[in-house]
Amino acid sequence: MSNFTAYSRCLWLVVCLVALLTGSATADDESVRQLTPRLQIDVGEPLVDAVSAHGRLFAATADELHAFDPASGRAIWRRRIPNLQSLAVGAHRVWAAAKGSLRQYRIEDGTPILVTETEGDHMMLAPEPVARRLAAQVDGSSVIMRAGDHEILLRHAEPLFPSRWEIFARQTGFWRARLDENNERIFFVAGRRLTAASLQTGAVLYEKSLRHAAVGWPTYLDGSLYFFGANRFFCVDADNGKIRFVSRLNTPRPPVPVVVARQESTQRVWYERLWYWGRRVMGLSRTYVVLRYKNGLAFHYRERDETRLFHPMPGDPLPLFDDGASVFWLMRFKDEVDGIEKSALMRMSKYGNQCYGRAEFAGTASGLHVLSRQRVYAEMAPGRLVSFGIVDLRPRALYDFGDRLIALTQTGGFIVAAAANGRIAVFNRR
Repeated sequence: MSNFTAYSRCLWLVVCLVALLTGSATADDESVRQLTPRLQIDVGEPLVDAVSAHGRLFAATADELHAFDPASGRAIWRRRIPNLQSLAVGAHRVWAAAKGSLRQYRIEDGTPILVTETEGDHMMLAPEPVARRLAAQVDGSSVIMRAGDHEILLRHAEPLFPSRWEIFARQTGFWRARLDENNERIFFVAGRRLTAASLQTGAVLYEKSLRHAAVGWPTYLDGSLYFFGANRFFCVDADNGKIRFVSRLNTPRPPVPVVVARQESTQRVWYERLWYWGRRVMGLSRTYVVLRYKNGLAFHYRERDETRLFHPMPGDPLPLFDDGASVFWLMRFKDEVDGIEKSALMRMSKYGNQCYGRAEFAGTASGLHVLSRQRVYAEMAPGRLVSFGIVDLRPRALYDFGDRLIALTQTGGFIVAAAANGRIAVFNRR
């Protein structure tokens, strides 16, 4: 073994040990300092949606669309739209879904481009178009439209967003797990049928009957689809729907999956590069899928075709993101000592039963979060935005909006949070 390789392994193990010894924290309002925004915007009316993208902040009330500059808080333009419900923002366009209509505007000045009539009582747009297509959930069903002319290409009875974590899946982009890596195909699992369709044309590429009723959120990863059914974990070939393997899940309780997390976080932070380098030196496998259960998490190692229940806990866990060596997740539970509903943010190793960090707050976390260079920002209770150190997860600061968040995003070097009561705060990203 070369001196460089030995030194590399030792350094990586030191990084693991330092992270392990950071401990955990239980926080309250008095022990955490105030998170100070760089600017605040008060729309003056309750918000139904907010999207921050391409250097702009768009906020929707029940009858008006506002466009702001997040760097200065300056109002750029606004348009009156009755019964406004949701927004989507592209590079040069913003789409506004209202009851009975879908409208398209120029992002720069709000010039109207197109208005089309729509069916259904409620349309929830995905926050951004994908491959020049708009994805939406209309009265509980999935709809794919052309972004340019709003022509409907595909309808499917399965919801686009999981009902239990609807806002989380929409705002964080987890709904895109049902798309392939080139955004060419979209997959649905409903009842005993698997469907693959073209995102560009809406044409059904294949439909496959399943022996067991599927209840899971379908996730695409490296040419395979993963989903659940009848206490089993399925992997099928995404190109033709043929089953590759089926793993029976021997769990204390039947799994109630909501999200199957992707293999890697798309957001790079400094220590993730160390983990990636360390995994290569140590020869650790990267081919796994994170599964969410009602009673914990599991990891399926694809090279060994092994599904292993991991960190079983009695709460309600939700994976947030994965940095390659550990998974960040939320657990909502009722404290047996004081009977208070609490939420815990945790960073757990995938290679051993180590907890690198844990922070508890009283209240029910929404799952909304943003990962920056040195911090994790998460709504740990309705309207309470907390920043954590990304390595040890110790709470650094808290901001109370007084109402639940409807959006938490980052754009142009800023963290943007919008609450249902019309308050918007912009924070410098650290």
